[in-house]
Amino acid sequence: MRRFLSSVHSSQPKLYEKLVKFETEKGKIVDLAAVYEDSLSAGSALGTVVGFHGSPGSHKDFKYIRHRLDDMGIRFIGVNYPGFKHTTTYPGQCHGNVERQRYSEALLNELDVQGKDRGRRETGVVELRAQETAEKGWRRSDVSFAQNSRVKVKDGEEAIAVIRTVQKCDLEKQLEHILKLNDMKTKTMITFGGRDHVVEKEIIFEALQKYKGLKHFSFKKDISDEERREIIGIFKDHKGASVFVASDNHFQNKKRADLVAEAVQSMLVH
Repeated sequence: MRRFLSSVHSSQPKLYEKLVKFETEKGKIVDLAAVYEDSLSAGSALGTVVGFHGSPGSHKDFKYIRHRLDDMGIRFIGVNYPGFKHTTTYPGQCHGNVERQRYSEALLNELDVQGKDRGRRETGVVELRAQETAEKGWRRSDVSFAQNSRVKVKDGEEAIAVIRTVQKCDLEKQLEHILKLNDMKTKTMITFGGRDHVVEKEIIFEALQKYKGLKHFSFKKDISDEERREIIGIFKDHKGASVFVASDNHFQNKKRADLVAEAVQSMLVH
């Protein structure tokens, strides 16, 4: 593991790179220098949060949540997928879910997340996933998609990565993952807004019908302290919660950073 960016302030991301090896969908073995964020590389007695960004995206997607996790003493690892300006792309990259999952598993295995945290006390790992820039029944041209969704990319290489990722996003297969999640004891929280310019709220409401054990909360604009405590308390006796705020936009990792961080803390405790 090589640290290549020093932290000049506690709020700055601590970036590292590590060589990982994984197999592509076509059976080719790839050796790649994975760039990732790790706020507490020695591990945390409280637990670890792993962030998986959307498309486009990076570890920076979770910076507001990570700031709060820092204050709580909870470790944060931000995975950077290949092709999105931090971890480089590789020849023949598919940009599909299978390869991204294999890449992520290879990185987390190298980091030995559970092993580093084990020994202090029984700890857990929480995953954070940003919403993909995909819509049900997507059939528009690449240019139209980028314009309508107001996707911001740094250059042509990242634009290609975004387009290919969206084209490979198989929403129909997401159902089987939801059904598997229903059978697990995994705590879950889904937050979304009514003014999301990327993912239509109707799609998320439709998907929520497939989840089991989630208590739904709906707000017009603000969430009071009392209401926030009720949401956080759900994880004591329930699988989780879904939280909809009509006035919110797509950027829940910023708007609801406090709520997400507190929910993570509650999940790790319960």
